Amino acid sequence: MSNLQELDDAASDDSISNFGAAIGTAADFAGAIGGVAALIDVMNAFMQTGQDQLGMVQNSINQLIGAQKAADLQNRLTEMVNALATMQGVFDGLKADLNANLNAADRNSRIETCSQALSIFTDPSLSPKATWSAPYSDLVYWDDRPDFYYSGGPLTTVDLGYGVVSPTPDADGLVFYYNVALPSFLRALAIWVAEAAALDPNYIADFGAAVLQPAVNTLNWVHDTIVGQGIQILAPVNANADYVEWNGAFLFQAAFYTETADDPQILEANIVRGVTPLPNVPNTNAPSGVNLEFGAIELYSGVSVMATYSLPFRFPEPAPNLNRLNAAPPIDLAPLGFVSWTDTSMAPYNKFQVRCMYEKIRLYRDFNIIEIWNAINTFNSILSLPLLSRPNPGDWSFLALCQLLGLDRLSAIKTFLITTPPTDTPQGPGPISFRALLEV
Repeated sequence: MSNLQELDDAASDDSISNFGAAIGTAADFAGAIGGVAALIDVMNAFMQTGQDQLGMVQNSINQLIGAQKAADLQNRLTEMVNALATMQGVFDGLKADLNANLNAADRNSRIETCSQALSIFTDPSLSPKATWSAPYSDLVYWDDRPDFYYSGGPLTTVDLGYGVVSPTPDADGLVFYYNVALPSFLRALAIWVAEAAALDPNYIADFGAAVLQPAVNTLNWVHDTIVGQGIQILAPVNANADYVEWNGAFLFQAAFYTETADDPQILEANIVRGVTPLPNVPNTNAPSGVNLEFGAIELYSGVSVMATYSLPFRFPEPAPNLNRLNAAPPIDLAPLGFVSWTDTSMAPYNKFQVRCMYEKIRLYRDFNIIEIWNAINTFNSILSLPLLSRPNPGDWSFLALCQLLGLDRLSAIKTFLITTPPTDTPQGPGPISFRALLEV
């Protein structure tokens, strides 16, 4: 969905998922000079991936510059590339430094050079806004137009999508922006750990508090900002952009407006974004159901995972042909003698909330944000700090499920998911796993 797809790829794929393995390998080689050749091979493979991704980032930035955007981002990228080049130069000489049997002062000088370069990502006194933010107007955000233009009713086209979804800039017009900084930071951090572990067997005691702890704090901050502020649910909203707690009657009303209204103002006042009518029941003007576009989006990068929730309506036989094309809102369906097959039950909506919960979990996993969490725990282990405990945002919390559904037993949740419409859970003669019921 986002025009920054290459940047999303650079931030979300191998540079994150391979980071923990690279750091763990470097930590394992601490002080083991005989294993440095193998360490360098592993780190070079990791950093080659990072170099390829920096090229992707550069290409994407150049595309934005061609659209008269991102001049500021170009400056930030240059600063990061220069810092990485400094660290890469030191790392490229690591094998020769070890063969030369450097004295303690020279070894410490190499580590300090890398520490200084790393500090552009972690030192608040060096204006972290310059590293981890960008002008709001320089970026391109998630936008589902024109994917959900609908043309089934009297009006030529109706936009039923969510449109542009973006973060709110701060007082300086900046937004948190990590697509460039995060892969660069992870690469720089991997170089630092490899260099320090190879040159100083006591690098944890000598540099843990001054260098590694600020790096871990930065990783925690990035992770928590993405999870706490970046990952949002996309679900049907009304004209005021407020989430709607729908039932079947409400959804039928929304679909009927879309199908029949010929006054744009009436339609706009009653529109429900994310809800698209299914074809009418034959020989009537009654929509046969709705599709709900929903999912989860990471606001700062524009990456998303989307799904469709289909709800058919049940009508009396024969289905009525409603003649209320220009009725003043809202249409009261009860006197018309029928509602959707769900009537006013909120059970399908509550089941929908479980599906929304899964989309957030899926985004966290698929976008490899979970690997930042794993990397934090890798460093916490190295620094002898308490590990982050589970569940993390990529895990299911049965306590949260019970609170959401108002149920107190897992068996009750399982029955609810199977029996509540729509029928979207696996069917079969054998046992169905709980994960299969949740992750559809």
